[in-house]
Amino acid sequence: MPHPHAEEATFTLKNASFEVPGRTLLQPLSLTFPPGKVTGLFGHNGSG
Repeated sequence: MPHPHAEEATFTLKNASFEVPGRTLLQPLSLTFPPGKVTGLFGHNGSG
């Protein structure tokens, strides 16, 4: 029998953005991280 919350996301990010004066560092971004999965994030300055 599947876990009752198996389809729910562990973490959801909706329309996140970040700006400093004169520069957009993160354009609107939405992500969903499913439970039981390993997710890596890669960028210009590294990964995590």
